[in-house]
Amino acid sequence: KMPKHREEKEKREKKERSHSSSERKHRSKKSRSKERDRSKRHGSQRNRSRSREHERQKRRHDSRHNESRREHKREERKEEVSNEGRVREERVKERLPSPPKHNPIPPQEEEEKNPIPPQEEEVAMEQAPEPIIAEEEEKPVVEGPQLPPSEEEAKEEEAKEEEKQQDPNVVHLAPQIPTRAGGVYVPPFKMRELQEEMLKKEERYGPTHQRYMWEMLRKSINGIINKVNTANIQSIILELLNENLIRGKGLLIRSILRAQMASPNFTHVYAALIAVINTKLPDHGKLLVHRVLMQFQRAFKRNNKIVCMATTKMVAHLVNQQIVHELLALELLSLLLENPTEDSVEIAADFMKECGQVLSDITPAGVNAIFERFRGILHEGEIDKRVQYIIENLFAVRKNKFLDFPGVIPELDLVEDEDRITHDITLMDNIQTEEHLNLFKLDPNFAKTEENWIEIKKEILGEEEERMNKRQELNLDEEEQEEEEIEDKNDQIIDYTEQDLINLRRTIYLVIMSSVDFEECAHKIMKLNMREGQEMELCNMIIECCMQERTYLRFY
Repeated sequence: KMPKHREEKEKREKKERSHSSSERKHRSKKSRSKERDRSKRHGSQRNRSRSREHERQKRRHDSRHNESRREHKREERKEEVSNEGRVREERVKERLPSPPKHNPIPPQEEEEKNPIPPQEEEVAMEQAPEPIIAEEEEKPVVEGPQLPPSEEEAKEEEAKEEEKQQDPNVVHLAPQIPTRAGGVYVPPFKMRELQEEMLKKEERYGPTHQRYMWEMLRKSINGIINKVNTANIQSIILELLNENLIRGKGLLIRSILRAQMASPNFTHVYAALIAVINTKLPDHGKLLVHRVLMQFQRAFKRNNKIVCMATTKMVAHLVNQQIVHELLALELLSLLLENPTEDSVEIAADFMKECGQVLSDITPAGVNAIFERFRGILHEGEIDKRVQYIIENLFAVRKNKFLDFPGVIPELDLVEDEDRITHDITLMDNIQTEEHLNLFKLDPNFAKTEENWIEIKKEILGEEEERMNKRQELNLDEEEQEEEEIEDKNDQIIDYTEQDLINLRRTIYLVIMSSVDFEECAHKIMKLNMREGQEMELCNMIIECCMQERTYLRFY
């Protein structure tokens, strides 16, 4: 038997050995797992690097392939361009005749034919006006000097020209006057010289002359319409009546409508202008109404709100100037409010603001019916809040009697009630816009129509000058009356002693002191009928009376 301490010692040693062996196994497992993880990481890194290299190689290959394709396309284009150039050269060579082998004109004769030295010839070419290119047949360009045509060739050319003139299918174009240079700036004076040269060559009232007069009329009407405003409308009307408005009927209406569409804020000015022209030439006013209604119908069908707003504004001011009957305005409002939408209600409200003052004077029953429809739309509450506010604002404008939206301002009230011509047109009528009047048309009786217009112009301008003189006299009389009123006011005696102020203070003091109660005092003060600016005196008197009391009273 072994002693106890030895047994215990051996047992400890055995335990230590077993523990160390288990630790070794555990460590070996850990190390193996770490090695595996390391190998996996290295493998994944290798795979990534390989994939990156593969992608780089692929990109290089694609870029090289694309470059090769581009180069191939460039070469193909170059070949196509060179082939086209060769084909053109061959065609030109086929068209051109062979040049002569010898020069038939000796050098001495050439010098005699061209006595101008080269320097002077260049100066002459610079000073001469640019030639006007007429429409002619293209002739082949021949290099080198040309032989004079023989008698047989000249006869053949004359026969060909006669056949062309006799042929009815061939259209002979008249040489047109250059109005614009294609891409080249030509000074105005030079352009005028070219036009005058062309007119000298042509007949007096030929097609070229008529086209030139048409262009000048178009430019003149556009310039006059573009500079019209409230201050210069009377002088502009006289200037416009000097132009041939019968020939330029379509041009005038088109110019007015374009200007109104570009600047709707000047609609009342254009309406006043057409109102004066309508008294002398009613067909012009009727054509303008037809074109405005056609524009409105197109815009209404296409749901074009901007054009609808502009056209309805023009119709409203035509109603204000009594060029159109008021039934057209009521018909238009009923159309807009029949199936109300946000845009249609907004357009109707703006239209009512523009012509509400005139309509309420002429047809108050119709205006009441329209406003009842607006009230019904507002109570239904199916439209947007913004449009509801617009309708409420319209009712406020009506309550104020349309003071912020006058129908016709005094500066544009140029036509007397006796001279007004009102056109009875509705939306259901057959509208004729006569668009052919905007285009140039050859007039065989040009001289006769010009003479007729001169006679009409004399009658119109004579009446217009008389009317303008009467208006100027009335203005002078009004100015004189105003000056006299100002002088009378200056002659009045002004009292600087402030006696009225002293009397007012006395009455206020007596009222306060004689009153039993504060309510009685307030009622008496309210009945004093004080003027504006005397309120401070009342306050001062109340404070001074309170200061004079021995003790504070709640009365004050």
